[in-house]
Amino acid sequence: PMDMEAIRQSIMKTNRALVATEDRKSGGFGGDILSRLSEECFDLLDAPPKRVTSTDTHVAFSRILEAEILIDAKKIYAAALEVAKY
Repeated sequence: PMDMEAIRQSIMKTNRALVATEDRKSGGFGGDILSRLSEECFDLLDAPPKRVTSTDTHVAFSRILEAEILIDAKKIYAAALEVAKY
């Protein structure tokens, strides 16, 4: 179960939402979280919610390609800056 009240309290502090998950963008759990945020916390948001996900492809066996596909701190930081600019 997801603690929507904790998420709501967090959004009330910043009026922003950023969901980061290693799941894929299409059909991933992050999309479900954003859907619930839009339904239940839309009036609290001052910027569009953003999600950082892995690329919509199979995870590669090569470490170099895997690093490109999966999320990392740099990708999350860039998304946070994008949400903060609103």
